Amino acid sequence: MRHSNTSGRRLGLLLVVSVFFGGAATDTLIAETPTGANGVPRQAINTQDPQDIPPPPLQALAALKVPAGFDVSLFAGEPDVHQPLAFTFDDRGRLWVIENYSYPEWNAEAYDRIVIFEDTDQDGQFDKKKVFLDDGHQLTGIEIGFGGVWCTAAPYLIFIPDGDRDDQPDGPPQILLDGFNLREVGHNVVNGLRWGPDGWLYGRHGIKATSHVGAPGTSDKQRTTLNCSIWRFHPVHKIFEVVSHGTTNPWGFDYDDYGEMFFTNNVIGHLWHLLPGARYERMYGSHLNPNTFVSMTSTSDHLHFAGGLWSESRKEIGEPNLHDEYGGGHSHCGGMIYLGDNWPEQYRGKMFMCNTHGKRVNMDALRRAGSSYTAEHGQDFLFANSDWFRGVELKYGPDGGVFLTDWTDLGECHDRDGIHRRSGRIYKITYGKPSRLAAFDLQDLSTPELIDLQNHKNDWFVRHARRILQERAVGDGDLTTAVRLLKNRFRESVDTTRKLRFLWCLHALGQSGAVLEDLLNDSNEHLRVWGVRLLFENDVPKIDCATALADLAHRETSGLVRLHIAAAMAKVPNALRWAVAAALVEKIPVAHDERLMAMIWYAIEPVVLQDADKALQFSMLSDAALLQEFVARRITVSAVSYAGDFEKLMVIMVRQQAMFNKTQSQEVLPMLVGLGVGVRGQRQMEMPKSWRSFADLVKASGNEKGRQLVQQVGAVFGDGVALAQLVSVASDKDLAAEVRTTAVNSLVSVAGEGVGSELKIPELLQGMIGDRAVQMAAIRGLRRFDHVQTPKLLLGKYASLDKPLKNAVIDTLSSREDYAYELLAALETGRVPREHVTPQQARQISNINSAELTEKLSELWGAVQISSEEQLKKISLIKAMLVTQSDVPPDLSQGRATYKQRCASCHKLFGDGEKIGPDLTGSGRANIDYALQNVVTPSAVVATGFQVSVIETVAGRVLTGVVTLESEQVLMVQTDKEQIRLPVSEVDKIRKSKQSLMPENLLKDLTDEQIRNLIAYLASPVQVPVSGADDVTDVKDSTDE
Repeated sequence: MRHSNTSGRRLGLLLVVSVFFGGAATDTLIAETPTGANGVPRQAINTQDPQDIPPPPLQALAALKVPAGFDVSLFAGEPDVHQPLAFTFDDRGRLWVIENYSYPEWNAEAYDRIVIFEDTDQDGQFDKKKVFLDDGHQLTGIEIGFGGVWCTAAPYLIFIPDGDRDDQPDGPPQILLDGFNLREVGHNVVNGLRWGPDGWLYGRHGIKATSHVGAPGTSDKQRTTLNCSIWRFHPVHKIFEVVSHGTTNPWGFDYDDYGEMFFTNNVIGHLWHLLPGARYERMYGSHLNPNTFVSMTSTSDHLHFAGGLWSESRKEIGEPNLHDEYGGGHSHCGGMIYLGDNWPEQYRGKMFMCNTHGKRVNMDALRRAGSSYTAEHGQDFLFANSDWFRGVELKYGPDGGVFLTDWTDLGECHDRDGIHRRSGRIYKITYGKPSRLAAFDLQDLSTPELIDLQNHKNDWFVRHARRILQERAVGDGDLTTAVRLLKNRFRESVDTTRKLRFLWCLHALGQSGAVLEDLLNDSNEHLRVWGVRLLFENDVPKIDCATALADLAHRETSGLVRLHIAAAMAKVPNALRWAVAAALVEKIPVAHDERLMAMIWYAIEPVVLQDADKALQFSMLSDAALLQEFVARRITVSAVSYAGDFEKLMVIMVRQQAMFNKTQSQEVLPMLVGLGVGVRGQRQMEMPKSWRSFADLVKASGNEKGRQLVQQVGAVFGDGVALAQLVSVASDKDLAAEVRTTAVNSLVSVAGEGVGSELKIPELLQGMIGDRAVQMAAIRGLRRFDHVQTPKLLLGKYASLDKPLKNAVIDTLSSREDYAYELLAALETGRVPREHVTPQQARQISNINSAELTEKLSELWGAVQISSEEQLKKISLIKAMLVTQSDVPPDLSQGRATYKQRCASCHKLFGDGEKIGPDLTGSGRANIDYALQNVVTPSAVVATGFQVSVIETVAGRVLTGVVTLESEQVLMVQTDKEQIRLPVSEVDKIRKSKQSLMPENLLKDLTDEQIRNLIAYLASPVQVPVSGADDVTDVKDSTDE
């Protein structure tokens, strides 16, 4: 018989406070009774369609399929558990489970719970239950240790004390960190806690919003900024730091027998080898550091879906799915590297993760490859055979069995069809019947007994014992004997994994420095790796650490150790990094090791401008063209502020090109490539003294690609010869359109006050309006220049242009106040039909900030912004129209045509469109309320990365877009059609707004039929053929202006 004790204490989580901590205000909470008379939380309210009913827990259990020899039991199911989002174990082997009721609204009045489950008779089912906390908020991660419970509870990391271990909080929660984004981040919220082998607490954060984290009271300047990342927090020293940046939404983390850490992710790669300081590929957006230049790719050598559109990998049970054999889908939760002692040996060291779309558990095999790892796809381990399965987390316990939590719902992060809050299961998976364990509490063990547990085959005991030793090191007890024992065990052990375990314990006690020399000279690469990792976490002078690291780099041959040396360089004092970097590249080639090259670059990039001589000297040592390119690019980006360094770069480039010419090499100098990228968006740069000598050498080489680069860069330097050559190429109708267009864009990007004025570039572009080969580039280029003839000439040609070109004309005429008046006059006469002006273009005119212009626009086109009341009315009218016309089948192909006209310039759907805004394929578009709210009221909730700014240039041009990068020389702006680079010196004013890049009134002038077709297409689960309607979009990747 199951015993249920639900008398948990309520603490008014996060308290009722009204002060601000470091700019982040705490929530004021209203005390209510969170639990009903039947013990079920009042917040467990289903919003799912009442007709959607999950199979009963035992029926779901029977449907599970696992390999032969394995047994699965229902450890807990509704009504005993609901919404099990995260869990951990205490030192008695009990499960502490977060029941999360606040997702997805993150409602401060929805009380999340922490529930303790215990299986005293070890039959695979709980028989005791306690509620530790019943008034939690936004709980997404949990760990236990150091006298209490640690939770991620956005916007906080909190600690709930329970020093007497009576399963009741000893007092109010302590806010250790604040500033984690909550309102904009959605399902990408901070999550998942796990103790690392180094004694730090690790957590995760997703891509949808940026957080600014620090201890309460930390100033804005001292806060740590993070986006999609892995982070860690030291439980004793209270230090917070970001470990790595990038990916999408990591939701699983674990480490192997050697302490190598891995995390799971979604969409762009499911498994990643975690390296301190790494910057991984992002699903979208730019890295926080604009000089990243290169992103590392995932560890896995495969995807868990068949490629193509990741959103089409969702599986419906019983329906054929081409993604099945690959793993079922792109979405993953949880991550467990099995190191228990119950499952057969073939499973040890494998990575297991829940596949949301595939309704299963995937298994990958980790294998050393080069300087890192690769992950090979193994046989999927578990199949749920239920559309309701939503596996979230899995961990092995003290008897080696694995616990798997199932959220149990039809929805997931992008499916807004409601939440089935009164469901949830926890399964236990064992191989046969595990050995029965006597009741235990590891806290009762002596220190020598905890040390003995480091030899246990089940890493569960190893990890808990190590953390308890770390806790005791914080106390006042004498650990002299423990340190002596650990040193002896470390030196006596033959097995590398056991040696590492004793090392980590020594580190937990603050004593690993005593064996550092042994580590750095050990014959095993994994021990040398940890010598490197712990070098900067001991009380060793930084100079000595740098010397030791450089010495090791000189003699090191293991790719893995070299990779960790590169990662550790970020902690080396700036002036000493060059010695370590040089040691890494001098003897062993690095050009074919992309990960090592990237990690070296991340470490040296911050110090390139501090000592350009050493940076250039280092780049010449390396066989990696990419590192030479990046050093040159970094110096070029800051050439205006560091003119002397730029001259030094040019001197070396002259020397290198002369050597290339002597050997008749047809390679393009890597530094020239870096120079070419670095000058993008800049103009009127002072010509380096050595430029003409270099340009002559490149021309003499006969290398056509190099010659074109010299021509484009020379134009930035105001090289009259280069400018004249560009004009000649742009005007030559015998040349290919692509070559001429490149020349036009180069001229536009460099033209300005005192640069090429004698070439009359605006007049040149005006003459190209009717030249089919380059007319799009010419029309767009005219935005750069305030010329009285431009509106007249563009409007004179308007009637003869096709739709994409007409759209470009309106873009240009919307960019300046004088031009906009001419455009509105054309609207008034009918020369330009009103419906040709898109909502984006209308908002652009409104953003010029002229009251007279805006009033005229409202009169001729309509209101750009509509009030909240009108928006709600609009939504109601559309919903009513959709209901009344529900018997008329929508034309999805026509809906796709409207989508291409109104939406595709910013959004992808089924792979069609641009990546400026979020990909709609995986959104909640099937939900009519969600779709209409985002189409009619797009600025109601806007993630930080999609809020627009209005940029006014010194020359009077106005741009509307999202500022994606702001370096010391260049501002990068993402408009609704393209990415534009502007010199910072030409920016007069930036007006920030809370508006979305997606404009209001997007449905303006659409008929009911068009709206119905569009909404139906947006809700379609599959792509449909396109109609014959013309596509008015013509999107470029980027423009230098």
